[in-house]
Order: sequence, then C-alpha cells, then structure tokens
Amino acid sequence: VVAGVANGASFLGGSIAPGEIISLFGANLGPTTPTSLSVDATTGKVATSLAGVQVLIDGIAAPLLYVSSNQINLVVPYGAIHPNTTLTATYQGQPSAVVPVIVQGAVPGIFTIGGTQAAVLNADASVNAPDNPSARGSEVAIYATGAGQTTPPMTDGQVPTAASTSNIAGLTVTVGGQPATVVYAGAAPGLIAGVVQINVTIPPGTPAGSAIPITFAVGADASQTTATIAVK
Repeated sequence: VVAGVANGASFLGGSIAPGEIISLFGANLGPTTPTSLSVDATTGKVATSLAGVQVLIDGIAAPLLYVSSNQINLVVPYGAIHPNTTLTATYQGQPSAVVPVIVQGAVPGIFTIGGTQAAVLNADASVNAPDNPSARGSEVAIYATGAGQTTPPMTDGQVPTAASTSNIAGLTVTVGGQPATVVYAGAAPGLIAGVVQINVTIPPGTPAGSAIPITFAVGADASQTTATIAVK
C-alpha cells in the first residue's frame, strides 16, 4: 500500500518531476530486509527491479535506489511527461492500488544532513558544516534533485563518470537571500542521473553564520526554505 510520495531530498509531498529522486512510504512495499540499488552488469545502469520490487510511473519502470517494507527510493523516469498520470508499486507480483500523480517541470529539493544542513562540499572538497564553513567568494558544490529535464536529456539509471554537458534551463541559486553565480549545474559524477550537482560562488556580501539559508529554483519552482549552509 502506497500511503505517501515525497521529494527524496526535502521530503515534501506534492507533484513529481522527471529525473527527481522520490521516496514512497507505506506498508508491505517490499522485503523486510532493506536492499540497496544494484547496477546491471550488462548495461551499467541502476536496475529497475530490485528484491522483487518494481515501480511504474507513467507506464515506465523506474530505477530503484532502495527498497524495504515501508519505503522505496527511486528516480522518476525522464520519459514521465504526462501531467496527470499514475504510479504503481509491485512486490512479488502483487501490484499496489494505482496512485494518481501530477508531473510538473521541476520539483527542486536540496539534500540535507540531519534535516537542515545542506549537503554541500566546500572548495577544498570537505563537507560544509557549522565547524567547517565556506568562505565568502569561494566555490561550493550543492547536491540536489528535482531540476527536471535537461538538454540533451539524461538517461534513466545512468551513473555519469564525468561532468555533463546537459543544460538545465532557468536554474538559479540564492545564499542568504542573495543571488549566487552558478558555475555548473548538471550530473554529479559517480552518482545516479537524478542527483544534480550545482557549483556556485558564495556571494561576497553573504552574511557569516552557521545556518545561512540556501535555495535553488528552476523558474518559479523553488526548493525547501529550511536548508542552510555555514559561511565565514
């Protein structure tokens, strides 16, 4: 039984977007022993069937990142483009009830550590934290999802080995309420397509602090307002 659908980074419910990492919550969704993703040895892509679980969105099998009895993490297929469509989770051949879902262009979410600290790497590739802040004027890497389609499109289940040349139109970032210069926005090398790496320069006028708000948006669709970054 699928009881809820949420962005896999912000855990906010609502619409979904192509390429977004989402979490399904419910009961009897999969095995009692949690199982993490597997990569198909032939295709090099993350499998769409895992421990007897399969999820169809808009009729397309989704790459599965994690399955358990009460949670499934997956990537919305890039081909899921119909605004009003359905989701069905199947375990050991038994399908759930059909869940209606709304697909929109982007549903941004920033991954966090412990709920509010944004998943950000500092310029020296160390993890941003209150005791390890980013310097104003330095470049940082933000890890997010829900940016929607890219041009050219990414491939379902692909694990990019290098930075992408795909473009995400209309992506903006603010740090402490100030617009940040986006240096790169695209695939995160070594992580499944759907994880978006956004490199930005911390604005020189950003206030210092251990919990400075950070958001990213695609057009008018913005990420959660609770994510923060430490700045010095």
